[in-house]
Amino acid sequence: MNIFLYTILFIIGAFCGSFAELTAYRLPLKISWKKRAFCEKCNKELTIYDQIPILSYIFLNGKCKYCKNKIDKSKIIVEIISGILFVLLGLFYNLTINTITIIKIIELIIGGMYIIFLTTIILIDLRHKTLNDQIIIFGIIISMINIIFKYIYDKEFRPTHIIIYMIVFIITALVSTIFAKKKNRHQYLFNNIFLILIMNFFVTEIAMILTISTTLLIIGFKTILMKIYKKSTKEKIPISAYIGISNYIILLILYIIENFR
Repeated sequence: MNIFLYTILFIIGAFCGSFAELTAYRLPLKISWKKRAFCEKCNKELTIYDQIPILSYIFLNGKCKYCKNKIDKSKIIVEIISGILFVLLGLFYNLTINTITIIKIIELIIGGMYIIFLTTIILIDLRHKTLNDQIIIFGIIISMINIIFKYIYDKEFRPTHIIIYMIVFIITALVSTIFAKKKNRHQYLFNNIFLILIMNFFVTEIAMILTISTTLLIIGFKTILMKIYKKSTKEKIPISAYIGISNYIILLILYIIENFR
């Protein structure tokens, strides 16, 4: 029965990955959410069967049914990884048929929204080297939901550090508003600060410290490679994507250490 449960989690995760992929494509291009799914090459509207995560890619042999152009492999990769992340989320909360409760379901929903949030940020930043305000607003909303949930149901929840983060958050928002009126280039920096603050509402301090440290290592390593291969060091580095990827890596490592030591 637990295999069936985690299969369902994988399927839900794959659908969420597909949604994150869709969001990452439409948000930067300002394409309306009301518009039906379509092929990015021929603009032909897709049927429901053309949009089934993973399976549609396999059955269509990685090509659009209408124009026969190849579908970007990143789509199926994101769907598979998202499915795996949802399975890991279930393992993190020790979810089994016998332990399912309303509390665990709410935790899974909030955790799932965090995965969608982080995955969307990674995809947008890798492709466009930007961090949209809309996705940051979504992160703020799910952060508030998480705080309220913990305040009500978590007896060990201590709001002190949350209050500190909230104060920093408000100050950053005010400064960001002032600079946004002068120079748009500062907005990416401030949105990354918002991203880090949002993460603090979901993960522990040690996880956040390790995430930032890993991000700095990745940036440093990439800078060295750019110099070795004599590429322009002025190329914009997708900091948000590296923060998100680092967070996933650190959370996985901490989970393995906690459960298999």
